[in-house]
Amino acid sequence: MLRSKIVVGTANFGLDYGIRNSAGKLTDPSIADICEVAERNGITTFDTAQGYGDAETRLRNKAPNKADIITKISIDQQMKYKPGDITKKIDRSLSEAKQKQYYGVLIHQPELFYRSDVTKIISELNALKREKLIKKIGVSIYSPSVLELVMKNFKPDIVQVPFNIFDQRISQSGWAKILFSMGVELHARSAFLQGLLLEPQTALPTFAKERYSEIFSTWFDYQRHVGLPADYLALKFVLQQHWLSKVVVGIDSAKQLQRLIEIELSEDSIEINGFNFQDEGLLNPFNWK
Repeated sequence: MLRSKIVVGTANFGLDYGIRNSAGKLTDPSIADICEVAERNGITTFDTAQGYGDAETRLRNKAPNKADIITKISIDQQMKYKPGDITKKIDRSLSEAKQKQYYGVLIHQPELFYRSDVTKIISELNALKREKLIKKIGVSIYSPSVLELVMKNFKPDIVQVPFNIFDQRISQSGWAKILFSMGVELHARSAFLQGLLLEPQTALPTFAKERYSEIFSTWFDYQRHVGLPADYLALKFVLQQHWLSKVVVGIDSAKQLQRLIEIELSEDSIEINGFNFQDEGLLNPFNWK
């Protein structure tokens, strides 16, 4: 069986998440079906976070027995760090997820690296790693611009970063090559730009129509030219990057997951040029509103 790069993202297990999500939080039967399809197809990694509502709790009884779970922790920016803060968060999180060890724990706020006490936070995470409560530690970032600061403080085992047809900053900046050569696991998220790349032309949100109409016209013209659907082009482009270890994808249904597995198993490769943008208004969903 092919070792899948696909990671099941769980934001919509606990939140009404995603631009294309019209159903809200997934039901327990839907989560169970997704986990069953994942296990049957060799997908063993699940990505969650303490900030995803009750996603950790809802995942705990549904994930495969030998699942590798990655979670992300957040720290109140206004509060002073106290020894044991991180341990309490991880202990509670492991308890809620019914896990003995997390495959990965990622810092969810790159801005923490501007704090003077970030070295203490990293030290506590490393202590939990030595105690085997965590296998790998890392960081989830929104832009490669923060990586220089991150790397001054520690060498992460995992870096999770947005990467898709429109957003190729991690590779174009040279950081993908650097991190890969250092043995860092690179995990891509936002392969579909939170679903924006999958929207039909008639259903684009207002900001996309008003500010980026030319970009999206080119995207739709390209799909018609090559005769391939958006989900195939977007996912295949990300999966075929040799420097990526994993690709985190939000799943709305077991049927959708099966479709993504079929795309991964297809032997065709694609080459896409001309869709590399830098505009944060387009690339960062926080700016869409």
